[in-house]
Amino acid sequence: MLIDFEVSGTPQPQGSMKSFVTKSGKAVTTSANKALKPWRQDLAMNAMLAVNESNAHPVTSDAVHVKCLFYFQKPKSTKRSVTQKVTKPDLDKLIRAVLDGLTGICYRDDSQVVSVEAYKRFGEYPHTRIIVEDCK
Repeated sequence: MLIDFEVSGTPQPQGSMKSFVTKSGKAVTTSANKALKPWRQDLAMNAMLAVNESNAHPVTSDAVHVKCLFYFQKPKSTKRSVTQKVTKPDLDKLIRAVLDGLTGICYRDDSQVVSVEAYKRFGEYPHTRIIVEDCK
């Protein structure tokens, strides 16, 4: 299995979760990042399209390797020679958003991810490139 796709837009981290109790007494947990949900919906849609196009077996139970390349818009004040983004968001939170977002599409559970390769860089336009492959 080899799934290779992109998600347009600024990569979104999966930050802390907020829990609260509504007036009716119902417990609710939400992400602190409001932009995460629409970005993750785009991630899921593009992942499903890539699975269909590659004729890969969706929702594998095998061990997988995931490669994530996160590209951000470079601020105009940043020198031309700078290619690495060393400011927020944290790389581990970006990875977590991707791994959780691919659950049920590329693998049953993100515990099947046995290796991750990830980069956070400046690019021509903000987007994320994701590659998922079997570890056979």
